[in-house]
Amino acid sequence: MKTMLPEILYTAIKTALDAGKTIMYFYAQNISASYKADQSPVTEADITAGKLINEALMPLGFPIINEETEIPDYETRRHFTNYWLIDPLDGTKEFLKRNGEFSVNIAFIDINLPILGVIYLPAKQLLYFAEESIGSYKLDLSQSVFPSTLEELLAISQKLPLPTERTVPRIIGSRSSEKKETARQVDLLKQLHPNAEVLYLGSSLKFCLLAEGSADYYPRFSPCMEWDTAAGHAIAKYAGKTVFDVSTKNELLYNKQSLESPNFIVS
Repeated sequence: MKTMLPEILYTAIKTALDAGKTIMYFYAQNISASYKADQSPVTEADITAGKLINEALMPLGFPIINEETEIPDYETRRHFTNYWLIDPLDGTKEFLKRNGEFSVNIAFIDINLPILGVIYLPAKQLLYFAEESIGSYKLDLSQSVFPSTLEELLAISQKLPLPTERTVPRIIGSRSSEKKETARQVDLLKQLHPNAEVLYLGSSLKFCLLAEGSADYYPRFSPCMEWDTAAGHAIAKYAGKTVFDVSTKNELLYNKQSLESPNFIVS
């Protein structure tokens, strides 16, 4: 299977870009949301992008867990060894606020850990991607034409982390989901780093900034799901960051009976 990863990665990247085009079509319109049982918003952009991604990835032959399509029950998915884990529009609240901080998230899981991740922020035309054998990369597509091969893509992309002269620690928090416990963790980090800057951002952009070296800590102590974290986990991990479960002190794991992610810290 791992010999297929370059082909799988390139297909996942192209699929994320196509989903991004679909999302931007809806972004240009006056779109409204309905609400799920957990009161999280969902739009036609979420649903349409989710279907597009499934149709593009199904021919590769791996199971799919996609936030916006039918999710296999645990008795079925607990036997998954390799599978796709997808959030077709991460940051729906930011999409509705029209602040550009939303993304397409596609991850590939191998035995409960992400070994490939793609995050595309279509409003910003920023692409982040990672795979365990090549590391993590960033490409500004506003300045580049998307190439026809993975080799060409790697040649024009920036390897992460990027060089930085930043000396002040930076802590990232979630713009739309900040809770008291996360705020407490930010305060504890600020006690260790009194001069630290704190930024609040939406979607998986937070993982991307840590991967590129633009931030140092991302504590998350408010509800999110496995599809919210998997692609960013891979990109941060293969850029040299750690993503760990606060309760176990071990790396964050996937395909649990509950798909809700535990409290975690990226650093």
